[in-house]
Amino acid sequence: MQPFLADKTSAQQGYVTSEPFSIEKAGVKPAVFLLADLGYPPYAQTLVTTRAALERKRDEIRAFIRASAEGWKSYLSDPRPGNALIKKDNPQMEDELIAFGLRKMKEYSLVSGGDAAKLGMMTMSDERWRRTHEFMVAAKLLKAQTDYRRGYTLDLVKGVKVLP
Repeated sequence: MQPFLADKTSAQQGYVTSEPFSIEKAGVKPAVFLLADLGYPPYAQTLVTTRAALERKRDEIRAFIRASAEGWKSYLSDPRPGNALIKKDNPQMEDELIAFGLRKMKEYSLVSGGDAAKLGMMTMSDERWRRTHEFMVAAKLLKAQTDYRRGYTLDLVKGVKVLP
């Protein structure tokens, strides 16, 4: 962050849940632009596995997705137990930063908004993957004929339906 703080004409990539906190703590009020608001459709985080592992451990992966959704719901409802675990594993983590991150997650509905509000947390949609494909083709990052549907499955998220 030092180059960003030293050069008023520069930009800094980061997560809305953390980097603005550090910048504000240094005395600078950053202008924050969410890539999603500018038309960038990819998911920020995905669970990645091989086809072989997907076939071998389908039930375990489904259970992991459900547990993750339930964990997020619990955390957003009462973050104290989760925050205690964060502090246990990372004692240097500041309470202020954890609180800032949680506020931003809620403010921007990062975990609970969009499709998650209707279909449940940890969900995905064919429509969003299609838009991601179109975006990548337009940016010349992917060939138009690439079968993007081979890169994901919705089978494991369809039955989760843990609403925020």
